[in-house]
Amino acid sequence: MFVDLQDNEINYLYDADLSKVEQDHSYVMVYEDLIDSSNATPVSTIVLNNIVYFKSAKEHAIGPGNSVNYNLYYGRDYIKYIKPTSYYNYDIDETVYSYIQYDQSTISYYLTGNNSQDNAILSATPSDVNLYQDVVNKNSSENYTLTFFNDGVDWVDNKSTKAETKVIGNFNGPIFKLIGNIGPDYGMFKYRISTKSNSNQQIEQVVVDWTDVDCYFSSGLLESELLDISNLGYEEYIIEIETLYDKNVLSYGNNILIKEIQFLKNYNISLGEELINPDLSFISIGGVK
Repeated sequence: MFVDLQDNEINYLYDADLSKVEQDHSYVMVYEDLIDSSNATPVSTIVLNNIVYFKSAKEHAIGPGNSVNYNLYYGRDYIKYIKPTSYYNYDIDETVYSYIQYDQSTISYYLTGNNSQDNAILSATPSDVNLYQDVVNKNSSENYTLTFFNDGVDWVDNKSTKAETKVIGNFNGPIFKLIGNIGPDYGMFKYRISTKSNSNQQIEQVVVDWTDVDCYFSSGLLESELLDISNLGYEEYIIEIETLYDKNVLSYGNNILIKEIQFLKNYNISLGEELINPDLSFISIGGVK
């Protein structure tokens, strides 16, 4: 999941020269069960382009009345170097875990040592994040779909050899990929991306007007990223695709194959009120909901 930090630069500090320095270990997202106050679980967290990406601590049910709360803590150096400590909870008659920060000497040892595996286990900072983990193809049946018009006739196994055949899909911004084939007998298609500028009035807003894409590739058939767009907003979009008569002069065919679209689902998470600890030992952007 992800949330926009807006103007909050939690991963930057100012050094003695008043230079801004990025610090990727001074914040962490924590799942806190509002019903069971003893259930607090830090989750892997990373900030990229002032967006906080974090893993869900567990599967959460959909709908109102859900007691789900993630809090973003920051301000304490190396807050992500944590360890679970077990203790017995007599109220629920089972062993549970409380998470505490490693002492500074242990943190320093792993930071200067060569044991990368232990370092990865200790730190709640992932090395990377999959920004395209939601994959939609023509077999998808959720809120996000990829529809091939006149499938079985104009499109056979995701492939068309005709002009003016169409595909439509929906996805969340701000990042998006369209996956398909390129090859020596592949043609061209055009696409358009739109959204609704006002959900009440159902006004369509064109974000990317009709743009041509050439799928010719001289060195053989290859699966490829036909589109890779990363500058959209945090909205739901519609992509329209239409095959063209035109093709590259070197191509000996008009084939088009559309396999899938890839993006990161937006749960429309927003930051709640920022709470500052009186002794400034840590800061929490609370109430992520």
